[in-house]
Amino acid sequence: IVSFGERKNLTHVISLKTGNIIYEINNFNVSHAVVVDELNNRFFLHGQDIETKKASIACFEADIQNDSVNMIEKKLLDGGRILHWQPNHDNTKIQYNTVEDGKIHILDTKTLELKSFEGGGSHSNMAWAKNDSLLIVSDKMKEITNVNVINVKTGELLSTTKTSSWGHGLTACDKTEMAFIWSYEGVHKISLKDKTIGKHCGIIKPIEKDVRSWFCWTPQGGRFSHDQSWGEGDVYKTYLTVLDMENESLFKIETPGQELGALQISPDGLWGAAGSHNTDDIQVFNIPENKFVTSVKAGKSDNSFFDRDLAFSKDRKKLFVTNTQDNSISMINIADKNILKTFQLPYRPMWMKVLT
Repeated sequence: IVSFGERKNLTHVISLKTGNIIYEINNFNVSHAVVVDELNNRFFLHGQDIETKKASIACFEADIQNDSVNMIEKKLLDGGRILHWQPNHDNTKIQYNTVEDGKIHILDTKTLELKSFEGGGSHSNMAWAKNDSLLIVSDKMKEITNVNVINVKTGELLSTTKTSSWGHGLTACDKTEMAFIWSYEGVHKISLKDKTIGKHCGIIKPIEKDVRSWFCWTPQGGRFSHDQSWGEGDVYKTYLTVLDMENESLFKIETPGQELGALQISPDGLWGAAGSHNTDDIQVFNIPENKFVTSVKAGKSDNSFFDRDLAFSKDRKKLFVTNTQDNSISMINIADKNILKTFQLPYRPMWMKVLT
């Protein structure tokens, strides 16, 4: 499933068997990502419906055997465009944020029931905690970032905690009952314990001074991120940062010579892959062992901020990579690093995921 960004408002669903386009989605401005539900062969687009100008979540179901796709529902919401999202650990629920009214919306990916909550923000990142009973939501980014904790069952805003500027990327550890948010100063710790919920518990200092985290997309669990300094332009680092939530510490995985770009973790949390801002290589990581595994050559990227999108096949044996300068997608065998197939596209790809 590949989206071509704002300039085209177009998404194609491509058969991996034939390479043919089997479904076309028009007049939908996809924001940031495609979310897949592998168990139910569904995928979800979020952003803005062009015709109505409303925030929207478009829900699709695929018949893998017959190479067909159907839209099963489109949710239209007031409150401006949907920007960010966060699935829970098994993709049975997805959080969304509408940026103008600051609301949080939870979609049940099986029943398609949608619930809305107050307590979001204008630029929210999100996390789940305590077996999905709590929503952790940030408000604002460049300004001082607040972190809100919301009770899913009652909708009650339980706490608001002030952190620092550039809060971007949230996660939570159920074992220690602690939430974490990356910021310019480091990683802020916020208590999720019943008696001290919302209490600020200190900051984990960054590995390097004046370096912050940007990309922090993972399944529930530790956050893995590339780092960059904040100033005139982005400066990318040649290592991946790992947050050990139980020990409340940071360490790094070196990727010599590779200035890391957009990062993806496989839905089962086993594999990670990151683009590079200074080469056309893809870096592959063993996530449970916190190890750099190999570099894989892909097609040409333009090395921009959102340099590539990446996705893993359901069996985790293949890696799919968008090539923004080549207008293509590479299907790569992780074991031997060979490109198995290249899918040519009509336009520059932006967001991409794989359902099979």
